[in-house]
Amino acid sequence: HGADIVPRGTGGVLHMTLEGGRGRVPQGLDPLPGHTNYFIGNDSARWRTEVPHFAKVDCGEVYPGVHLVYYGNQQRLEYDLVVRAGADPTRIRFAYRGAHSIAIDASGELIIRTAFGEVHQAAPQVYQEIAGARQPVDGRYRLLGRNRVGFEIAAYDRRRELVIDPVRSEEHTSELQSLRH
Repeated sequence: HGADIVPRGTGGVLHMTLEGGRGRVPQGLDPLPGHTNYFIGNDSARWRTEVPHFAKVDCGEVYPGVHLVYYGNQQRLEYDLVVRAGADPTRIRFAYRGAHSIAIDASGELIIRTAFGEVHQAAPQVYQEIAGARQPVDGRYRLLGRNRVGFEIAAYDRRRELVIDPVRSEEHTSELQSLRH
């Protein structure tokens, strides 16, 4: 249903929910070598062993025809919204709890102001894979009301899958400790 953004060293949490979205059981994609064991606490019934590693985690169809996929990118956790052919990307809506205000700057960057500072997300990269190449699609954040954000997407081939990649800003990534689902 959402994720927590935990800025390093602040003790604060910004909670992002998929407004109107549905929770699904995540599935690992692209298995990686190795496993991890978690022996936390004294209760061996709660220990986890042989936990597999994956390059991506598909959180399933969070909106009709829209999958949320998390993946690692150079020591950062990022996510894509994969809009299947014929699905409606305007259904995607984020609500932020813990935000004092949200703005979009002149470059299209999303700026979320909180009690512990600002969290930035660069303008989304929107594209379609056509004949093995990424074809950019014009897309931007759209403010939907107090602490709510969606996307505005220009014309694209609705017969093909569309990817919306809300990238965290490079200059602010060091502030972010984790994005937890």
